[in-house]
Amino acid sequence: MNQELTPDITKDQFDEFFKRIQKSALERMSEKTESLLPELVVLTKKIDEEDSITCCLIATPFNEDKEKRQCLYRLGCKFYAEQMFPAAIALHCEAWMAKHIKGGVQPRHAASRREVIMIAAKTFAHGYNRAAFIPVKRDAENLMEQAGDIQITDSNSMPILDWFYKGFFMDIMKKLGMKVQEP
Repeated sequence: MNQELTPDITKDQFDEFFKRIQKSALERMSEKTESLLPELVVLTKKIDEEDSITCCLIATPFNEDKEKRQCLYRLGCKFYAEQMFPAAIALHCEAWMAKHIKGGVQPRHAASRREVIMIAAKTFAHGYNRAAFIPVKRDAENLMEQAGDIQITDSNSMPILDWFYKGFFMDIMKKLGMKVQEP
C-alpha cells in the first residue's frame, strides 16, 4: 500500500487490505494444519511516521466469547499505549457457522454446523465491515482443507472487533469521565 493512508482510509484501501488478509488466511490453510491460530492484523498509523501493518498471532485461549473480548480489548490497550492508530483491523480464526438455528443456540452446538475459517475486518472511520467464510473439511489425518467457495459479505457487523477499539479508546474515555465497559 504505497498510497497515503490516514485513519480515514478509502474503500479501495480497505478492499486491498481485505484481499491481503484473505490471501494470508488461504496460505496458512494450505500448510495442511490441524488448527489455525487466530491472527489479528492491524493497519496502523503511528503518529508522525509511515503507515504499517502489524500482525499479532493470538497464542491464548480463544474459544469462548469472553476470552475473545478480553484478548482483543487488551490488544487495543497495547496499541493505544504505543500510540499506533488502528485505521483498520482484521481477524481470521476457526469458527462454526450454522443457518436457521433457534435463539440462544450457539453455532458450535447446532446440528447443522459447518466448520469455517472466518475473516472479519472493519475500519475505524466510515464503518466499512466485511466478512468472509471459508468452508473447511478434514482429511483422514484431521488436517484442514478448503471445502467450497468462499462466502463474502459486506453487510455483517462484527461486534467482536469492537472490543479492540474499546480497549484502544479506554484511557481517553476514562480521562473524559465516561463510563468504560471492560470485558
